[in-house]
Amino acid sequence: MRATINFEIDIDKVEETMQALVVQEAANLRHAVTILEQVEHNTLLEEVSEAIDLVQSATFQLQQYRSMVTSFERAKFDTVLPQSAQSPLVNVASDSRPPVVDSPPSLQSAMESIEAFQGFVDKISTQPQEEENVDQSKEG
Repeated sequence: MRATINFEIDIDKVEETMQALVVQEAANLRHAVTILEQVEHNTLLEEVSEAIDLVQSATFQLQQYRSMVTSFERAKFDTVLPQSAQSPLVNVASDSRPPVVDSPPSLQSAMESIEAFQGFVDKISTQPQEEENVDQSKEG
């Protein structure tokens, strides 16, 4: 049975943690060697099979650890490129995007909408000034 373990550690402890995992596999390999050194004639097949299983398991784990360490080393030296200014930071719904102008009549309509909006903005921006002028004339 196998399990996947996902955890976070301080960046300074990555190599130390990976070393501890590798050392555990060294212990498994030593155990396989011990089995082979003490193999008996009547249990030869069973003990050789056990040793092979231990070696294969350790090999698989060591390959995974090598891949993890390689990825970590690569990440330390890779440059993270900034995102382009054109990519939106917030997902904008397609409904709120401006319409595409694809003909002279739609361009005229878009220009009228922009002018109407600009007039609205101008009106709002001049109202506070007019109110200040009225307030000042009342005070005076």
